[in-house]
Amino acid sequence: MSMNYSLGILNYRRYLPVTFQFSVLLTLPWLVYLTGYQALWVIPVAWLWHWLIFVVTGHMIISHSRTSWIPHGILYGLFFYSTYITPFFWGALHIQHHKHRDTELDPHSPDYLGFWQTLIALYDPGLTDKRTMVKHLRYNQLSQFFVKYYSVLLLIPVTAFFVIPTDIFLMFYAVPASLSFTIATFSTYYTHHNYKPRSDFDTWAKVLFLGESEHHDRHHNDWSYCAPVTELCLKSQ
Repeated sequence: MSMNYSLGILNYRRYLPVTFQFSVLLTLPWLVYLTGYQALWVIPVAWLWHWLIFVVTGHMIISHSRTSWIPHGILYGLFFYSTYITPFFWGALHIQHHKHRDTELDPHSPDYLGFWQTLIALYDPGLTDKRTMVKHLRYNQLSQFFVKYYSVLLLIPVTAFFVIPTDIFLMFYAVPASLSFTIATFSTYYTHHNYKPRSDFDTWAKVLFLGESEHHDRHHNDWSYCAPVTELCLKSQ
C-alpha cells in the first residue's frame, strides 16, 4: 500500500470528520424533539464515551501502543465510527504533536492554530509524522483494514440509520459519539496554553477531560510516564 494512495484518501475525505463532529448541533435537538428532554441523559453518556474512545483508545492504544483486555478490533471500530478518521492518520498526528509540541509543526497547537482551528477536526495531512504512518500501515493490520475498506465501512452507519429506529440510532450512537468528538477536540485546545502543556486544571476541566488533565504535562515531559511509542515519542525534543 503506497503512501501516495494513503495520503490521497486523507485529502479526499478530510471533511467527513468535522461534518460528523458538528452533526450533534442537529442530532441532539432532533433527539429531544422525538423523545423529550429526558433524552439529555445522553450527555453524561457522551462523557464516558469520550473517556473510552478518545482517552483510552485514540490516545493510549492507537497513538501510544498500549494494550487492552478489550479486543483492539472492537476499540478501533468504535474509534473510527466516532471520528471517521483512519487510526493510522490519528496516530501520526498525535506523534507529531509530541515531537513538535507547541510549535508551528504541532497539528494540535492552540497557540498557533487558534480556538476554531484547534476545535474543528479538520487536520492537515502535511502535519503528520510520516514514519508513524508507515509503521502503522506496514505492521498494523487493523490500520490497513480501515484504510483499505474506508468507503465500504461508511455503508454500515448509513444502513443502520435506515434500519434502526431513529431515536435509538441517535440516542445510542450519533449523539454521544459526535458530542464526545467535540469534547476531545476541546480538550486538545484546553490542555496546552502559552506554548506549553497545562500543569494545573480547574475541577470542571479535570471532570470533563477525565484522564487527559492533571497528568498532561508529565505525559509530555517525562519519558518514563509517556506510553511506549518506541523512539517516536519524545526523543526528538
